[in-house]
Amino acid sequence: MATAMSTTNHKTCGFSDNLLSSSHFPYPFFHPAASSRWILLHSQKGYLMMGKEAKESSTQSTTVQKRHKGATLPMRDLYCMHHPPFRTLRLWFVYGLSLVLMLSFGCILPHDVDALPRHRRLKKRTKRRWVKRRKRRRYAKSRRRRRRRRRRRRRVRRPNKRRVLSHRIRQTAKCRRLLKRKYALHYVAMGRRRLEAGMKRYIAQLRYCGYLRNFDKVRLLVYDFRNCKIVAINQNMRTSAASLIKPYVMLAVYHKAHRKGIRPSRFPARLQRHINKMIRVSNNASTNYLIRYVGGGSAKRGLRYINRLLPKYNITQTRLVELIPRSGRTYRNTTTARNLSILLYKIYRKQAVSPGYSRKMLKVLIHSRDNRGKTHYLRSRFDVVAATKTGYTRKTNGVAGIVLNGKGLHHHAYNYVGIITRPLVKANEWYWRKYSSTMLRRFSEMTYYYYSKGHSNREVRRFGGRRPKRYCRR
Repeated sequence: MATAMSTTNHKTCGFSDNLLSSSHFPYPFFHPAASSRWILLHSQKGYLMMGKEAKESSTQSTTVQKRHKGATLPMRDLYCMHHPPFRTLRLWFVYGLSLVLMLSFGCILPHDVDALPRHRRLKKRTKRRWVKRRKRRRYAKSRRRRRRRRRRRRRVRRPNKRRVLSHRIRQTAKCRRLLKRKYALHYVAMGRRRLEAGMKRYIAQLRYCGYLRNFDKVRLLVYDFRNCKIVAINQNMRTSAASLIKPYVMLAVYHKAHRKGIRPSRFPARLQRHINKMIRVSNNASTNYLIRYVGGGSAKRGLRYINRLLPKYNITQTRLVELIPRSGRTYRNTTTARNLSILLYKIYRKQAVSPGYSRKMLKVLIHSRDNRGKTHYLRSRFDVVAATKTGYTRKTNGVAGIVLNGKGLHHHAYNYVGIITRPLVKANEWYWRKYSSTMLRRFSEMTYYYYSKGHSNREVRRFGGRRPKRYCRR
């Protein structure tokens, strides 16, 4: 059979023994003699090898030992296949496959896997990373040192400079617990003095301990719907309004809709969404949109329309001058605690625009986010229901709302307006915001505690106890 195969017209694959079995070239696949024309299966090493056509030599005959049923076949009869049309295609296939292997492994793998250049490169990369980290740490340390030196120099240059609003609290036991709820309620708990007198004493103690400075102004107003004002501290003093102008904008939008003959049930949903955003989450973009809507697309006409409308509702000390910017830093719009209380009074008495729109405004205010008027303590312990609106800038921190119902209140609703202001100074704003918000919470809790204990009834009897038909001027 071997003789018959050797006498065929097929061309032979003439490779030397050195080429196939030499140890210095274990990968014949990448030998320069490799081509895509002939396929040679070397069974001893298990390589798949494509070999180039060689000239037939009658003098040289090479045999390859193949372990197949113990037979020995000559190399020329070992599965030589001839496909001339696919020479170029196979050539490019070999080159492409070799390129893929070189790219995937980084190079043709040598015998020693531990000596791969890729491993060495990885080691170098990790080393560079650690070097970079060390440099960064050194640079950060040097930067901290430079900052410390600058601070020391500043202290040396201005040793006696007074820090504005640094809130250096007196380190006494009384001052440390002054902002705590339990201690603040002692000022109104016994009912021996009026609510206004107790709040004034508490404010004086806050100033003594350093929580309030001489230039900080406090405006408080508590209006009982059964009679008149129970607390009126700086009620007519104008202040920067911040987001407390938004109830006035809501009033103007509903007033314009009422003048157009739009019923509350037919009020446009698009405008109602903007009002909900403005009051509930204090969205400034919705506020500016509604001001332009009132002015027919013009912000100036909208502000002018609101300023002309408010005196019709006996709101004479409020003025809107500018839109609210993205940053929220609006300082030119002004109002007073009395004007806010008048607006809340008219909403509660259903005298704002119409009874239907008054109910609509009250419903929007009830769902507003507030942690200063209706505090967590009042909501959790007394189940307080309140319609409130808050406002904050660097100069102003305030809350205004109607406390409608709760445990111990016996449906004796009242208005609560609290505003704390300061001049626009360069100081630690975070501390001021923290302390001023806590003070407003304590004022609100003191007022509700005073009502829940029944001490407000004595003050109502003192002023006659009659339900007034219009807002009290006292």
